[in-house]
Parts: sequence; C-alpha cells; structure tokens
Amino acid sequence: MKLRMLGRGPMSQEARAGVGAALMLLVLIVAIDLADGSEPHFLGLLVAVPFLAAAYAPWREVVVVGALATVAATVLATVPHGLNAWTAINIGGIVVCSGIAAVSGTTRARQAERLAELSRLASVAQTAVLRPLGPQVGPLAVAGRYISASAAADIGGDLYEALDTPYGVRMIIGDVRGKGLDAVRLASIVLGSYRHVAYERADLRAIVADLDRAVARSVGDEDS
Repeated sequence: MKLRMLGRGPMSQEARAGVGAALMLLVLIVAIDLADGSEPHFLGLLVAVPFLAAAYAPWREVVVVGALATVAATVLATVPHGLNAWTAINIGGIVVCSGIAAVSGTTRARQAERLAELSRLASVAQTAVLRPLGPQVGPLAVAGRYISASAAADIGGDLYEALDTPYGVRMIIGDVRGKGLDAVRLASIVLGSYRHVAYERADLRAIVADLDRAVARSVGDEDS
C-alpha cells in the first residue's frame, strides 16, 4: 500500500522515508520501554518521533505520526498501573511537541516549495537565454550542451551562440562574472546585443566594441 498525502496525491520518496524512519524510531522506543519492565521510563523519548517526521514529511503525516506516538505513550503509561502525574506530563509533552513539529514541517515545506519554484523560474530564464544550437548553422553542423561545473552552479552567466550571417557563420562563447539571476541577466544582454550586431557589422572588432558598450551600460565600473 502506497503512503499518500491526504487530499494531495502520492507522497514523495523523501517524505515516505521520513515517515518510515519516524515509525521505526517509535517501535524502537516502545520495544525498549517494554523490555525495561512494567514501569514506563522512556516516554519522554517519544517526542523525537514527530520531529523526525517533520524533517521530511508534510504536516498531515506529522500529525498522524504524533498521534501514534501519543497513543503508544498512553498505552504504556496506563497498562497496568494507570496514569500518574509524571506520565500525564509526558503524554501532554508529546501532544504539544507534535503540534510544534507539524508547524515546523509546514514552514519547511513552504520554504522548500518556494526555493524549488525560484530554481525552476531561473532555469526557464537561462533556457530562454541559451537557445538550442543546430543541428545546422550555415554550412556547419553545430551542437551545444550546457553542463554546470557543480550542482550549485546550475544558474550562471555562461553564454554561447552560433549565427549564419551575411559575413559567414559567427560564434560567441563566454562567461560573465558571478552566478544567479544577475549573471543570467547580463548574459542575456550580451547575447541580445550580439544577435543584433553580428548581422550588421562586417568587422569583428566593431562587434566587440558594440558588446563592450552594451555591457558597460549594465554593470559597474569595476566590471566594465
């Protein structure tokens, strides 16, 4: 049976792993408490169960895991001796911590969704800047592939273009300083200018001068 988020479709693999780890911890704590004797000595450890789930799973699953931890604590505390002040405090602590964990899980999930959306939009922006090349540019067979230097550098200022102009096939390959959306913006300025002047200037030095002026209008003195 697949674990599912209530009303929101299948859980992610990460969320399933988090819930599974939390349930394993719950079973382990209960087993240790039962092996220790009839008196419950490890109820307080059950507060870790919902927090472990909150590190990976949505709040609904955190609430379910917290409820299971609360039920387990209640059973351990009431059988066979019944509740007392100490066990009641522990059970109340588990309920409170489950609520805190659910709120923490919600905040984490929203931040992760926001980061994923920003990364997606940045990727779309860079894809729009780095248009696919080829397979044929003038008389040349051309192909391009962008591979970032590291997983953290997916969005950067790399740029390339190949154009079939009246003066022959012209190519540009470059990299602007920095990374992120500012680097993508500057790369788009360079490529936009190049795609225009490459068709208008017969002299490559004139193209370079035009690109230099376009960049100088968009960066500080230290970058121009």
